[in-house]
Formats: sequence, structure tokens, C-alpha cells
Amino acid sequence: QTLEQAIGRVGLDRDAVAREIASGEFDTVVGKIKLVDNQLRTLWLAGQWQNGKFVAIAPAGRAGANQPVLPKPDWK
Repeated sequence: QTLEQAIGRVGLDRDAVAREIASGEFDTVVGKIKLVDNQLRTLWLAGQWQNGKFVAIAPAGRAGANQPVLPKPDWK
């Protein structure tokens, strides 16, 4: 999706596409993304079902992260 949107914005010039990906913001299936130093730094890496809701648990130091429930409760 990122590549498609970058090409849609700047055409097929490779350097222009690379600059757009490095600096642009993109709507994707995981939400809006923007690279920082060519990395996706705002995505959650792990989640867990807690009380009927899927919540983020990693990276643990990020604002909004829930503590993991361990051991995992049995399936009901």
C-alpha cells in the first residue's frame, strides 16, 4: 500500500518514490503510517485478548501498552 500510494503521488521515478516513502504518510490496513529513519516505529509488536478485547502488550514501554496476563487463561 505504501509503494502504491508513493507511486501514485510522484510517478515511477525511483529516487522520487524513495523520497516519498521516506517522508510521506500512508493510509494502510494497520492505520496511518510514517517512517522514522526508514523504520516503522509506531506499530505494536504483540497483543493479547484481555476481558474480551484485543489489547497491545509490546513494546511494553510504549504509552497505552497493557501488562500481559500470564499465564494465559484457559480457553473457554
